[in-house]
Amino acid sequence: IRRQLMGHTAAPKGQLLAEQSKPATGKDRVVPCRKLVESVGATCHCCINRHRQPAAPSGFQQTLVILRHSERRDVVDESYSSSQEGLVWPHDAPLTAYGVYLARKVACELEELHEQA
Repeated sequence: IRRQLMGHTAAPKGQLLAEQSKPATGKDRVVPCRKLVESVGATCHCCINRHRQPAAPSGFQQTLVILRHSERRDVVDESYSSSQEGLVWPHDAPLTAYGVYLARKVACELEELHEQA
């Protein structure tokens, strides 16, 4: 949707924000806005991205935890893939005993973190 706007006013939610101009050729062209859109939910024509105002401080602090899988049997034991269990479950190898220990240890750490967060 092309709209002719005066200055850099915010477009209603879901509509593009742009300025209309006439270059030397005399033809109309839409020039993207170069200022940040000030209204929440407006869309900037130049990058078609939504620009949002920063959220008001709420006292909430987000915590992000990144984990990877624990030690699996197919990684430690090269013969697992040719074993009877490995043939039945080729993509779902069980954890090793040490892998179970690591998973329990991380679970305890996450529980402590949850109490703090």
